[in-house]
Amino acid sequence: MSFEELTKIVNSLRSTLKRESFSPYEMSKIVNESLSIDLPPQMFYNYVKKNMIVSTRDDRNKIVVSKDEVLRFVEKYSLRNLVTTS
Repeated sequence: MSFEELTKIVNSLRSTLKRESFSPYEMSKIVNESLSIDLPPQMFYNYVKKNMIVSTRDDRNKIVVSKDEVLRFVEKYSLRNLVTTS
């Protein structure tokens, strides 16, 4: 993946994600679909537990991740693992 492709993906997500928060499971679906990869949902829960993904609790005491954090994760993960320099 090129940096330009990543930019398009992030911009597309920014405009298409209508809600402001997501569960770690929903986040895994968004990341996997947008990056065409297959990361397990449990990885996202583990990252939340280790504070590698910033989360909060909603009014029902469920773990939620903000839209901005989803975008940050997509960028960071892609830059470290998917974007090539050539």
